Amino acid sequence: MKNYVITGDTLAILPYSTGSIIYETNQTLIINKLPNNIISYNCLLFGSSYKGRVKGSKNLIGFKYKNPISINDSLIFFPTTSPRLKECSWINYINVKKVDFINNINMTKIQFINDLELKFHISKNIINNQINKSYILNSKIHMNLGYFV
Repeated sequence: MKNYVITGDTLAILPYSTGSIIYETNQTLIINKLPNNIISYNCLLFGSSYKGRVKGSKNLIGFKYKNPISINDSLIFFPTTSPRLKECSWINYINVKKVDFINNINMTKIQFINDLELKFHISKNIINNQINKSYILNSKIHMNLGYFV
């Protein structure tokens, strides 16, 4: 697959070897593009550059680092680390069902709406913070559009 188009079924985009592994509600795909390249391509596909989406997010929610971005009006993804790092994954916040910390291995488990569980070497507080930022961004976007989802 040359390019991947993000949809509401996209759960997460994780780095994998020299590309990405993409989890969707009903399938898993391996794409020969890095997660940030997939995110950037989709920003352009929906009418803006990645830098424009980052700037817009920062303007709307007021946070400086690791901001979620809106790919379009209904798709908001948050980074698990700084997007400058190659280990950065992107999570579709609307598809997150539950977050748990796994104390004995210092990992956080994200459960998605299809019950898929992925583990990350990130604290539960960081993940919850990213979800909260995503919620705020979603609210601000929909307030500006005049409706809520």
